[in-house]
Amino acid sequence: MRTNLSILTLIMCLFMAGPGLAQSLVPMDPASISDGHVYLLEDETDSSTNGNTGNIVGAPQVVDGLSGKAMQFDGVADGIQPPNAATINLSTHQNKTIIAVFKCADVDKAEKQVVFEEGGTTRGMNIYVHEGQAYAGGWNPADYSPQWPGTWFSAPIGSDEWHVVAAVLRDGGAGMEDDKFEVWIDGTLIGIGPGAELRSRSNNCGIGYFNSQTKFHDGNATGGGGYFEGVIDEVWILSQALTPEELSGLGLNQAIAKNPIPADEEIDVARDLVISWTPGEFAAKHNVYLGTAFTDVNEAAAGTLIAENLDVNSIDPGRLDFGTTYYLRVDEVNSAPDFTVHAGDVWSFTVEPHGRPITNITATASSSQAADMGPEKTIDGVGLNELDQHSTEATDMWLSGMGDPAPWIQYDFDKVYKLDALLVWNSNQLVESFVGLGAKDVVIETSVDGAEWAVLEGATLFNQATGKADYTANTTIDFGGILAQAVRITINAGYGFLPQYGLSEVRILYVPTFAREPQPASGSAMASANVELAWRSGREAASSEVYLGTDAADLPLLGTSTENSMTASGLNYSTTYFWSVTEVNEAEAVTAYAGDVWSFTTPDYGIVDSFDQYDDNCNRIFFAWEDGLGHNGGEEIDGCDVPASNGNGGGSIVGNDTAPFAEKTIVNAGSSQSMPFNYDNSFGPSEATLRLNGQDWTASSVQTLAVAFSGTAGNTGTLYVKINSTKIVYDREATDIAQSAWQAWNIDLTGVSGLQNVTSLTIGVDGGNAAGMLYIDDIRLYALPGELLTPADPGTANLAGAWNFDAGSGSAVADSSGNGHDGVIEGNANSWVPGKQGNALSMGNNVYVSVAPTAWSSIDTQFAVAFWALGDDALGNNWGFYAGDASGRLVGCHIAWGGQVIFDTTANWSSERVIKDAAASELTGQWHHWIFMKNAETGEKKIYLDGRLYASGSGSADPIAGVDRFFIGAGDAGVSQYLGLIDEFQLFNRALSPEEALWLAGVTSPIHKPF
Repeated sequence: MRTNLSILTLIMCLFMAGPGLAQSLVPMDPASISDGHVYLLEDETDSSTNGNTGNIVGAPQVVDGLSGKAMQFDGVADGIQPPNAATINLSTHQNKTIIAVFKCADVDKAEKQVVFEEGGTTRGMNIYVHEGQAYAGGWNPADYSPQWPGTWFSAPIGSDEWHVVAAVLRDGGAGMEDDKFEVWIDGTLIGIGPGAELRSRSNNCGIGYFNSQTKFHDGNATGGGGYFEGVIDEVWILSQALTPEELSGLGLNQAIAKNPIPADEEIDVARDLVISWTPGEFAAKHNVYLGTAFTDVNEAAAGTLIAENLDVNSIDPGRLDFGTTYYLRVDEVNSAPDFTVHAGDVWSFTVEPHGRPITNITATASSSQAADMGPEKTIDGVGLNELDQHSTEATDMWLSGMGDPAPWIQYDFDKVYKLDALLVWNSNQLVESFVGLGAKDVVIETSVDGAEWAVLEGATLFNQATGKADYTANTTIDFGGILAQAVRITINAGYGFLPQYGLSEVRILYVPTFAREPQPASGSAMASANVELAWRSGREAASSEVYLGTDAADLPLLGTSTENSMTASGLNYSTTYFWSVTEVNEAEAVTAYAGDVWSFTTPDYGIVDSFDQYDDNCNRIFFAWEDGLGHNGGEEIDGCDVPASNGNGGGSIVGNDTAPFAEKTIVNAGSSQSMPFNYDNSFGPSEATLRLNGQDWTASSVQTLAVAFSGTAGNTGTLYVKINSTKIVYDREATDIAQSAWQAWNIDLTGVSGLQNVTSLTIGVDGGNAAGMLYIDDIRLYALPGELLTPADPGTANLAGAWNFDAGSGSAVADSSGNGHDGVIEGNANSWVPGKQGNALSMGNNVYVSVAPTAWSSIDTQFAVAFWALGDDALGNNWGFYAGDASGRLVGCHIAWGGQVIFDTTANWSSERVIKDAAASELTGQWHHWIFMKNAETGEKKIYLDGRLYASGSGSADPIAGVDRFFIGAGDAGVSQYLGLIDEFQLFNRALSPEEALWLAGVTSPIHKPF
């Protein structure tokens, strides 16, 4: 619970991190483990020899992990599905171990987050995170109670921290009462229990999500789910029970160095580099070892120590050798009094080769023996394996035509390169040893323009191939740095008696004098209008000219740098930029090398605050936004250096009382969190202020500040913002503050002064006794002017049916559209009551309306259903309307199914529905206007509440056809009747515009249009 600092001490429950929080996992050798399956999660592949590649679920992203690469899961729809393979199904093994290395973005989630699971109809071993704890164990899915009965052990863990969890099933052996199940977390034994029931399981594994046939249960809520939010680095499935010594070694050692740059096993590292690392927690000094032999560095042999008692966590080792693998170790030295030395892991990296392969090549030849033996075969890699060994298949090679008097083969490049070397795989057919089709005496020529050619002196002989499938390149020609855009090889003689010659493969290497490896990568979408440009420098560059613009054919100079980076600031939003780097060195024969043209796209807007970044630890939402309540800062949070605040003394409270402090349910579309803003002006002015570090809101042609807000029924007062000290009052209807659907407020900045140095943004509500609850989200800057949505009458031309319930008596419900699709009251015909407009029908208690299904006969690819509804307090799982056929629903909506609004649009409802958690005030107690709309041409579905977009989704583009039953206020055959009043029910045979949705909801004034 949050309390004011000046009132009493802040009391919080803190989930402290478990044992061993440092970032270096003790390595294990997969080759020593029988039937091991190691998912390194650089992709979905199994890095053991078993080949059990999994299937991607959703779109997990590859990111840097604890060791090498890992996968980041979004907590919504991402996972890895290992195959149902016998080698993964370990039910027949008496011993097994499951290990997972992960860090969870938010361990305090109420939902269970699966790291790894073995599910199905029987028990299996599982690892998951739930409410601040890491769990491992198993349960009986046949028992659907929320307690998850079974064998479980857990320990508290922290968010965004690496942890290692191991679940071990150990055969008790002769004389043991039962098998044993152990859970180890970060190298510490957490618990031991019976394991016999965990032996059997089905072939349903999931990494990062729950993949079993059964349902994931949490309290009374059912359904598949359990998605993990965070990063999973390694998952090991082992057919043996690791020893206690091995398991204790899986802890994370926080005293040693970690996160080396270059990364462990990184290749193609620049030879001129600065080595750096993240120091161990207690390090005062660093001893650095570097060498070309693992054993020497691992044993700290003489000659490998390049720095002793180094004060900083970086070192320049000097120019390194091309193409060489180096081994690196950093020992961390404690400060006084013990000066303990913590030996580090041995990392490795490989320096870039001297020459790099040219990839943009076109091959032509004077002749070819056959269409499938053309010159392109020498550059397409076909026939080469991962060891660069070439096959003996004739169609994997080029062969000149029989009788060609002067055969040649030519390679043209996309630009002029500084050539380094030519690697040659000669003709390698099985007959090579006695027929000799390989080229022998050759003439090599180079050209920069394709017109003038120069003979390469001294290069006249290609070595003969072996005619075996393990043949590797055995000829290397040194170009010596000659400049060329084309190379031609003329063959004067071969190794055999036939006047016919061939080559298997060539690889032409160049010295990289051009800038390369752009950051951001070409084609990237940026998160900011300020972009840090970086690149790998050309090898001879003394300086770099950077060109940037919106026309790829005409790029102005941005600036010149002696570094391999430059900042492009104040770029326009929603714009594609092109850039290139020209490497310059006046001392070289070629003074400038113009590089490739790359591109990136700036975002559509700038972010002032998205609210998604806040957590429940050191980055709490009320630490950033100063409110009237204040806070105790980080004094009760381990490692948090956040000063306490008494607040601004007003009547506002930012954030929820208890964690999660940011709102996670009531959020704007696409967001994961919003800011709760509770205000009561009887305690003083209600404001919350975000301090900004002198932002320039005139850059990037900014015109508009956009604020998304959601109100609560009963809210009073007038919303405003302050930019620095400039106050801007909400300019639409004052009652918008009580609308629960998310609304836009677009603030014109063109007339606001002082925007070059914005130091604060304040949200507030005016009004003497104004009080209520607001939610704020997605505060953004746009380079476009804001627009308004003006209510527009949809007319009656596209009405397929309209039932306004104004008859007032009897069982007939007339179709006022004139289309003759009248309805009949089922149940008590005396259920007419005063409605939103005229009369309405009180539904429920066996009262609903059955309508002629022909109303849907004109519906093809689009429709919209609009009506007013006022729910009773006892509102349950109620249908607003239903249209379908004998096979099930085609179209329908629930208004309150377990507190949710649900829109179904096909019989395949599980994948086609839009679901929105609803506030009680949206469902009961007052009139609300609803629109349920689908454009079947695109599959787009929308729900509008009181004229504002409430929820949306996508699905199939199937037309609506075959409706033979239509009910208002009930589901099929009158089930789950709506409890409340329904009025002015309309069916359109087209989708409606946002302006028309406002009109039908009775909105008469324009509102701000969301960007």
